[in-house]
Amino acid sequence: MKYLVIFLILIGFAVTSQAFAIGSPPPERVPATSYHILDAVGNSVDVINVGKQITLSVDLANAQEKEQFVIYLVEIYDYKEVKVYSGTIEGTLEPQMSFSPTVSWIPEKTGYYSVKFRILEDLKTQSALSPDLNVEFHVIREGLDATKTRQWLYQERECPNGKEVATKYDKSKNVCVFPNTLQKLIERGWTISQSNILIPDNATLIEDYKDAPEVKAFYTKYEDAKVEVRDDYLSYFAGSEDESHVRMNLFFNENYELDHIDFHCYFQREHQFELAQEDITTSLEKYECKKYGTIEFSGIVKPELEINSLEIKIQGEKQVRRGTTHTIEIQVVRGDNPIEDAQVFLDIEDYGENIVKEFYGHTNSQGYLIFSWEIPQRFNDIETLLAIVDVTDNNSAKTEVFKFQVYCLPGEKDCKVEGN
Repeated sequence: MKYLVIFLILIGFAVTSQAFAIGSPPPERVPATSYHILDAVGNSVDVINVGKQITLSVDLANAQEKEQFVIYLVEIYDYKEVKVYSGTIEGTLEPQMSFSPTVSWIPEKTGYYSVKFRILEDLKTQSALSPDLNVEFHVIREGLDATKTRQWLYQERECPNGKEVATKYDKSKNVCVFPNTLQKLIERGWTISQSNILIPDNATLIEDYKDAPEVKAFYTKYEDAKVEVRDDYLSYFAGSEDESHVRMNLFFNENYELDHIDFHCYFQREHQFELAQEDITTSLEKYECKKYGTIEFSGIVKPELEINSLEIKIQGEKQVRRGTTHTIEIQVVRGDNPIEDAQVFLDIEDYGENIVKEFYGHTNSQGYLIFSWEIPQRFNDIETLLAIVDVTDNNSAKTEVFKFQVYCLPGEKDCKVEGN
């Protein structure tokens, strides 16, 4: 009887252990132990500059005794939880093999972003080989103080899908949460009451951007320069409106962070020319704002210098069926001359200003950039979209809008278009 009791106890332990194993999450087959966010030269970064390339990688190891197919997926979201980037690398890991897959990304706008590192076995089923890794980071303009720009995020903003904004107690970031979650965060002390959320006053706005390279160059050139605070930008100006007059505007995004800068020269209240943002600091040292057709460089006047305006030519189908490939052809010229290596920013939006697709590239030697994308199947009716094309070269910038319609055929799945 004694041996029988021991035998039953052992059986009970074995059954209990097996049941526990079935109810537990499966072991990590390809654990992701750490992530790395590096700049172009391989340095680890916490604050990232807009327009500068970064690389995102994780350290993986196949913990199994068999080979494993792996999909490394990186997803980047802005503060509104809109996906702005997705990159994948696929491969097969041998048993006990380590690997650090890497993707690269160039942020085009300032603000807070969150990154999700995912290790999957199958994209369709989203079967995970390791728990996701999540991290947040901040993108700012080069030359600005990261601490100051973080403080500017401490303001009221809109959230999607019925969510509300929650600002962390140290004003370091905002997140979008549901109302019941917001109340819990307030009770825990993570966030503060929304009535305390402030927008920076004019004096703070001017003070925080006085050391921007373009602003310092402007004041160096024009010692009598003045500044005005408008609704969404700072405007620096100098000279006489009856003669030569210059104006430089710093535009801000919804986070009150610097989005872009433009510079204009006027003569007797007529616009003469503008400078590309990347040329402002260097060009201010070399030129004087003169009448159109006369630009003064280092004291030498070159009369009747012809300045043709930047021109964007856009071609593409204006009616496109969902699920098909849509191609937009862009050419950038100045007069009869194609512009090589011009920067092109393309946003495809609906009339609700929701971004459907984003693209960035440079023109070739003939001034062309061709963009192709597949129209998502989710368009279940006739809908008009806008392709907003922003172009800048070494001299100026310009924006054009190309309008087209997306449609589905009557009888297709989920299509609301009615046939004859």
